[in-house]
Order: sequence, then C-alpha cells, then structure tokens
Amino acid sequence: MPLNVQIPTLFAVAPSAILDFENEEIQLEPVFFSTNAQNPSYTYSSSSNSVATVDGNGLVKCVSNGSCVITITSNIQGNPSVSVPVMVVGIPDVELPVTKVTLNKSATDLLKSETFQFSAKAYNPEGEVTGKTFTWTSLNTSIVTIDNGGLVSPVSSGITYIKATCDGVFATAEVMVYPDTIVIVTPFYAEVAAGQDLQFTAKAYKTSRTSLTEYPSVDFQWMVPDYGPGFEMFNIGTVDQTGLFTMKPEAMMGNSTFVIATVPGNVSATGGAMVMVDMGF
Repeated sequence: MPLNVQIPTLFAVAPSAILDFENEEIQLEPVFFSTNAQNPSYTYSSSSNSVATVDGNGLVKCVSNGSCVITITSNIQGNPSVSVPVMVVGIPDVELPVTKVTLNKSATDLLKSETFQFSAKAYNPEGEVTGKTFTWTSLNTSIVTIDNGGLVSPVSSGITYIKATCDGVFATAEVMVYPDTIVIVTPFYAEVAAGQDLQFTAKAYKTSRTSLTEYPSVDFQWMVPDYGPGFEMFNIGTVDQTGLFTMKPEAMMGNSTFVIATVPGNVSATGGAMVMVDMGF
C-alpha cells in the first residue's frame, strides 16, 4: 500500500511549468487548501522581464525567446514560495494548414469529485481556422480521463496533462487532481518511549472549494508500515483498530515510523502521523 501522509495545509501553483510562443498569455492559478481559516494573498515576480512578464494577478505574458522563472510567494505563515519555470519559443516558420492550437485553459485543478470542460481553437497564419475537429488525449488515464468533447473526469489524485491535437499540431494543459476527502491524524508527530502506548485519533473531512465538512462517523482502518525483510529494526511498533499505538520494548532510540488511518474503501483518503522512539532527554 503506498504511503500517503496528508498535511493540513497545501500550497501549489498551476501550471507548474510553461512552454509557449511569443506574445501568448497564461494565467497562473495558486492552489491553497487548509484546515485552518485563512485567506492567503500572493505576489508574483519574473527573473527576466525580457523573456516573460507577470502582473499582480498572476497573468504571464511571453515576450521573447528564452527561459526564466516566475516566483509566486504567499503571505501565509513562513511566506512559502513556488517557482514556475518558463520557456518561450518562436512560432514555426513552416507553413501548415494549422500552425497553432490553443485551449481555453492552460492548467486546471480539480477535486476528485469535480469535472472540467476543455475547449480548443486552431489557427493558421491568417487567423482562426473554423470547422476543425480535435483529438483529445489524457497522458495518464489512471489520473484523469477525457472524452471526445474535451470533458475531463478525475480518476485518482495526481498531476498529468491532457492534449488536443488538430492536423498534427497540438496543445497541452496541466491537470492537478486533489482528494475530495482529507484525513487528519492527531497528534501529527509524537515521541513514545519503548514499551509505552499512545492513543491516536483521526477525523475525515469532505472538501469543497469553500469549506471542509467533517464526516460524522468513520471506522478508520489503522496500520503501521511493515518495512519487510532486512529492515525489521524499523518495525518499531504496532497499532490496533482503535488507533492505540504500542511501541515495542526492543525499539531502538532514534528510529521512527508512521501511524496511518484510511477511510475504508477509499485508499486516497489516507492520513498519517510520524512516531519516533523517545530519546529520553
């Protein structure tokens, strides 16, 4: 079972990278989820305005060939920042029936319970070409699928791209899928002495764009990872199905493990806490 430790706060930016032509514009979209009531604001800067500029609302304009980095900084605790690499390329010189394909969005973030409708346009040197059909593709169908009309449906959490192709020319957009259920394990970090117990608790929240709603009652599945043959020294504790963790008497000081709680039938709805053998200081 993959380890998926949820944390109460998430800060990211979509798209995570930009590759586009001169004079194109791309809207950056900060993504912020938190169990705490916060209303973050963001500042934007470009390492080279001669390559790409960014305004105070996160709109990037590609200026000339080259590469730079757009930095997005949040005002939440610690002022975390995210860097988005940008590469600007020239428009191809070879004349084709279609020279460019654009999408209605260059990136989108979705909760697992949401869908998104993409649309595409085709251009040649004279302008928009109408009446064209597009082939839609998901580059990772285990994360999202996309139908023949450009409707994206999430499958699991992760990041991937969709592609719209017309006459051999294509455009891509980044899609980030987040769980629609968040599990918070308490305490998030603990030190437990060898041979001692500690009671963990968990809560599950249904996420939306504006709120987190706690599930009234969940019988969580609790586990501690088994590190397998050759790594038995890291199997330092056990947990029962009430969340009661027991540190083994022979656990070595300084070793650590995780206590994991999962909503039954929903492996993406998993939270965890770190446990370390108490150093006794």
